[in-house]
Amino acid sequence: MSKLKLFMRRTLYALAALSIFAIASCTKIEDDPPMVPTTGTLRYVNASTDRYDIYLDEVKYGSLYGGDSSSYPNISMGEHRVKVIQSANIVGIPVLRQQIIRVVADSVTVYRFP
Repeated sequence: MSKLKLFMRRTLYALAALSIFAIASCTKIEDDPPMVPTTGTLRYVNASTDRYDIYLDEVKYGSLYGGDSSSYPNISMGEHRVKVIQSANIVGIPVLRQQIIRVVADSVTVYRFP
């Protein structure tokens, strides 16, 4: 095979590969599905006058004073166990409240206690 034919064949292969690359890179970003939120916000509301330690799935998130509230964003959607334990003004046995709550994507779930 002559050098000219070999050169032309390689050139055609290169042009074909370049055109395939150019066509493939022109896809629209809009074809991707929209991002669906997978997290929500959990808000604890302390309706008492006492301080409580707050927990989410057995992990302590801090304390809340009476009449205060606190929000925690980016909680995965689904069921979670919330728990609060009275940590001030205890007479006898501290108050313990726990419950299963459902966090819904892109919304605020409120847990009001005691």
